Amino acid sequence: MFSNSIKKILILGSGPSIVGEIAEFDLITKQAIKSFQEEDKQVVIINPNPATVATDHDDDVTVYLEPMTTEFLKRIIRMEEPDAIVSIFGSKVGMKMAYELYEDGILNELSIKLLSLPIQTLKFTQNKYDFNTALHGAGISVTQKQRLDPADNDLNTRIEEINFPIVLKPEKYDAHLGFRHLNDAEELRTIFKEEKRKDFSLQNSYEVQEDLSDYTEYTIDALRDNKGQMIVLNYAENINPAGINAGDSISVSPIQTLNDHKVQVLRRYTKKIIDSLEIVGIVSVRFAVKPLTDKLRFRVIGIYPRVTRSNLLAYRTTGYNIGYILAKLVLGYTLDEITNPATKLSAAIEPVLDAVSVKMPMWSFADLGENHYILNNKMHSSGESVGVGRNFEAALMQAVLATNQVSKVLNFKFFANLSKEELISQLVQPNENLIFVILAAFNSGFSLKNIHDYTKIHPTYLEKFSRLTELLQEILSHPFDEDVLDKAKHRGIADVIVAKLWRCSEQKIHQFRHQHQIIPSGLYIESTAGFYPTYNNAVFHAYQARNEIVPFNQEKPTILIIGLSPFQISQNSEFDYMLYNAIQEIKAKGYRTVLLTNNSESISADYQLVDRLYFEAVTLENILEIANVESPKYVLTQFSGKMATQLLPVLQKNNLTVLGGSEEVNDLIGQKQNFSQLLNDLGFPGVSGLTTSHNSVAINFAEKVGYPLLIGGKRAHKVRKSAVVFEKDALEQYLKESDVSDISISKFIEGHKYEVTAISDGEQVTIPGIIEHLEQSGSHASDSIAVFNPQNLSSTHQRQIRDMTIALAKELKAKGFLNIHFLIQEDAVYVLQVKNYAGHNVAFLSKSLKKNLSQIAMKVLLGEKIKDLGFLEDIWSNNQLIHVKMPVFSRLGFTGEDIFDSVMKASGFVMGRDTELPKALYKGYEGAGLKIPSYGTIFISVNDEDKDKAINLAKRFRRLGFKLIATEGTADYLAEQGITVRVVAKLQGGNPSLINKIIANHVNMVINTTNFSEPVNRAAIKIRDVALTHHIPVFSRLQSAEYILEVLESQALTTQPM
Repeated sequence: MFSNSIKKILILGSGPSIVGEIAEFDLITKQAIKSFQEEDKQVVIINPNPATVATDHDDDVTVYLEPMTTEFLKRIIRMEEPDAIVSIFGSKVGMKMAYELYEDGILNELSIKLLSLPIQTLKFTQNKYDFNTALHGAGISVTQKQRLDPADNDLNTRIEEINFPIVLKPEKYDAHLGFRHLNDAEELRTIFKEEKRKDFSLQNSYEVQEDLSDYTEYTIDALRDNKGQMIVLNYAENINPAGINAGDSISVSPIQTLNDHKVQVLRRYTKKIIDSLEIVGIVSVRFAVKPLTDKLRFRVIGIYPRVTRSNLLAYRTTGYNIGYILAKLVLGYTLDEITNPATKLSAAIEPVLDAVSVKMPMWSFADLGENHYILNNKMHSSGESVGVGRNFEAALMQAVLATNQVSKVLNFKFFANLSKEELISQLVQPNENLIFVILAAFNSGFSLKNIHDYTKIHPTYLEKFSRLTELLQEILSHPFDEDVLDKAKHRGIADVIVAKLWRCSEQKIHQFRHQHQIIPSGLYIESTAGFYPTYNNAVFHAYQARNEIVPFNQEKPTILIIGLSPFQISQNSEFDYMLYNAIQEIKAKGYRTVLLTNNSESISADYQLVDRLYFEAVTLENILEIANVESPKYVLTQFSGKMATQLLPVLQKNNLTVLGGSEEVNDLIGQKQNFSQLLNDLGFPGVSGLTTSHNSVAINFAEKVGYPLLIGGKRAHKVRKSAVVFEKDALEQYLKESDVSDISISKFIEGHKYEVTAISDGEQVTIPGIIEHLEQSGSHASDSIAVFNPQNLSSTHQRQIRDMTIALAKELKAKGFLNIHFLIQEDAVYVLQVKNYAGHNVAFLSKSLKKNLSQIAMKVLLGEKIKDLGFLEDIWSNNQLIHVKMPVFSRLGFTGEDIFDSVMKASGFVMGRDTELPKALYKGYEGAGLKIPSYGTIFISVNDEDKDKAINLAKRFRRLGFKLIATEGTADYLAEQGITVRVVAKLQGGNPSLINKIIANHVNMVINTTNFSEPVNRAAIKIRDVALTHHIPVFSRLQSAEYILEVLESQALTTQPM
């Protein structure tokens, strides 16, 4: 029954964007807030992630951008006194914090209800072994698992009782250790003997579970109300076998490999589970099923009574408004009392699918070529796309296109050049290229049975991959055959793939198709299989189908919005946030909105947001087909990142008008020589640089300007990692190993970095803010801690940056956002980089200024003038709070070259804000999950320039009770000053080494001021990256460490002997 006793609801947010948990929570949380507001509930939300729409200013929502820790949550709870807390929208973070609040006692003390979950179920979510035991007691077949520790007294007895084969998982994460399949007790004993030989502090405990690697994984997403009514939102299966993390597996919906009887059995067990746990809300149940058996043999391998990634697949394939309905359920409504706003039908009507959906993971950095992800139980993909089609192949290819893997489809012949042994190795131990290796194996003559034996993938899908290989061969051998092309399009083969196989331009394929009337139809994505009228506006293209889409009338002009590709490191929820707000402004100005994207996690792709959503890959082919139907007045790319902006030339070539787009501007700021000349013409000091395709030209340039140099480039149109080189040998080695065709080289200088976000109407410019890069925690600017307002920028330099920004914007006649990077060395102000699209700091600045910068920039792009909007041609005034933007780093388990010294690696950001910089910085670290300890061990290694300053810092940390460890040089210097320090080896040598101590969580903070741009920086980079990926705070400048020390000292009471 609906509860009127609840007046105020506290939503626990999901925290920073990390691998496995990105913007999907923002989408469903925003839907839920709207639903709560309809019931006149006061909403309070806590989330330190500024790039979330749910935390935007709203008169009816109280927002706290504070760390998700017990300390801060308790303070807010006492201030707000909510009647209820809901944690199911907040990922694992929200569930963990709800549990900690319960354990603390504050929920009972203040009589606060926990919505959706009974306390016992919440407890189970925090202990998988207790959860398994409880389910087993309820008669549910679960995965057999237990924890083994080298120190267990009865270890040998417990090993004897294990049923083999098993999977062994280390509890302490190591990207290169992964899990192991063991077949007998002797193998397991050998591993534990090795563990016992280690230093006790480095010994690893393990989770042992039965080996289900030849099982297939299935997921059922369901909703349940307080009367026990349940509906299933979606049935899905993973192509990869159980044991591969579901986030790294290709998923298909609806289920293709089980008959209806078996599906119904799994449904009944889902009902049994959700009833036994007394969940009112949502649950995802994952089953492992033994394939190709008459009798259903299965295990329950996961139960998630909260919002998960799989729910997004359900939303995208059905349009069922999960967040909105879920909010109503936790308030006490029953399913039959709720109307689904997407369909205008009862929420109790179960979705029915009449299309196939395929989810494809997106792995960051994999397109660089030398980095690969071994697929195992740890999730490594940073995003995903979803393809929708009338058949599996069409859906798969849309998903593949979105993840930029066209070249791999074409290169199945390249994979076929691998030896038989190499192919077998990659089939048995798969990486992110698995499906392309399968195509190559079929092309090389492997039988379906062979491939099934190696991969454990269900024969149903292997048969489909076999037919796909045959189709690609048929296309290759029948150039410009309209029947073959029609067949290819029906199976989802893109024009760009056909063009490569037929050795012609993509434009020629487009023309050939249209000449022979091979044109796609638009079909609605909806959940009633045509039984009821649809109110959904989501569309996908299909061939050999009847068109369902009626073009809009021309009463309103249309803007085609190029949406986001799958999230990856360097393009994530910051762009999604901007795009959502830009679309809101476009609608407010009376335009029709048509969006192209198949990023399933994107809040800007909310089905209720735009007039029509084409849920497909962002490709030229799809853009042109949409433009042919929708006749857009403008195309928008500026809020969707670098990849969308790079489409500008080809869009203009096809007579599409891009808002704020200028190919001339791109040439000026994108080519080193042109950019240098631009700065020279304006009288600005520039950094010498050039772009060339000849190694000799780069080497001659180096001899002319001297070292050090920053060098990068492209190969096959893909950006390669950059590097700082200090001598000719290093330059020549880079050129040889990177094999770049388009070389970009410039003089490397060091100094204080600042970043400007400006908005220009082509005539006037306004500057919302200047951000200071406080601590360069990586060589990429977006991996740096950023501060607003700048704390070390003189008024003279601030005026210089303002004047240079205005001059640049006017010279470029830029419209919309302009992002400019400056560097100050001694007294000179250099312009390092200019980007004519929105950068990573817009969400952060918007929250800091309490101004929606995306909507302001969109107004300007649509023709409004800066002066008419009331903004001066100056830097905006701001409040007195200090805002810190803290990067967050995910654990990425790739094999191959270390790329962390050259590309952006932050997967997200959080915000710390306070009246003083030390406090704001402290909050930033806490919000990022980099817990600042009040005691423990600090590793310290400083360069020669910092050694004198480090003495005072070390003494102060010692007074607070911290232990210090250091490398030999730093340790000797501090010891001379009477400071007790233990020596530790950086990488190898010594027992244990520093890296081992970090992995074992025996180091609590790292102070390492080694200059990352120096030739000896390899150890420093390794230390920094291992620490950050294990959530240990890192300081690369003593000033930052001192700020944190000030906060710790202010919290500490003096404790010392007489």
